[in-house]
Amino acid sequence: MSKIIKFAGVVFLQLVGTQVVTFIASFLFPLMNTPEQFNSWMLALLLTTTFTLGVFLVGWLGFRLGWLNPPTHLQMRLVCTLIGAFLLMAIGILFFNVLEAGSPFFGMSILASILGFHLPTWLKK
Repeated sequence: MSKIIKFAGVVFLQLVGTQVVTFIASFLFPLMNTPEQFNSWMLALLLTTTFTLGVFLVGWLGFRLGWLNPPTHLQMRLVCTLIGAFLLMAIGILFFNVLEAGSPFFGMSILASILGFHLPTWLKK
């Protein structure tokens, strides 16, 4: 039971981590808030980076603090997190041409990046 609570806590903190890193990036890149001046693909790349950083750094912290099993394949985790975040962003842009505020692809992209982070653990078993 304790493993499940720790895992759920890490997943929740990964969700929070994506929001915190994106919030900080919005101050560093103020044009991110004006879609008419910011290219959709640039926004997707920036959000992919912030989602990946938020998920990966919190997951890494979970390994360091012992909340998750010992880390395996950190490079694969980083790549899977990046692919999970970018894949749904790219699909959203290809279908709708512009990702507007409140697009469901943002939330799906965050969840896909979290799944990508934990995928190496599930494949190892």
